[in-house]
Amino acid sequence: DASARKYYDEHPNEFSNPARIRMFEIQLSDELLAAKLAKQIKSLPDFRAKAADLTERPSQRAASGELGYIDRNFAPELFDAAWDKPVGTIGGPVAFGGKYSIFYVTDKLQPELKDFLPVKRDIMLKQAAEFKVQAFDQWLSDARAKTKITIDEESLRESIDAAKYAKADSTAKG
Repeated sequence: DASARKYYDEHPNEFSNPARIRMFEIQLSDELLAAKLAKQIKSLPDFRAKAADLTERPSQRAASGELGYIDRNFAPELFDAAWDKPVGTIGGPVAFGGKYSIFYVTDKLQPELKDFLPVKRDIMLKQAAEFKVQAFDQWLSDARAKTKITIDEESLRESIDAAKYAKADSTAKG
């Protein structure tokens, strides 16, 4: 338990839920139109109506552009631009996936550390696997240190049919 807790405390990023943003998006091929819309739209209902009509992301038309909560892995460019905007504002256009996205930020969630108890078992399994690898590596190292290997070159030469290899060598050259 103590070693698992120590590992948990020393690796907080490994046991954190990432920062997430809830947003709506309108994706367009035309950067000028995207910039124009970003300036014209003033409210979330207006944004959603335009997204339902104009977004080129087919899966988002029916959802009125709602992407839900996304983390940085979804689209780093879009996430970074949205993270810098206050909740309730429109941003963009952002070049993303060969198109241009404008977005409306509705919520932001800071990264949060997961509780220890739900991840404790995973930590213990990880530590056990690491211990097995280290134990095997140590055993192998010890076995190599204790074992002396000698090659009886004379017996090895006697067991080789030199004519067979000379023939193969001459065919390779010819």
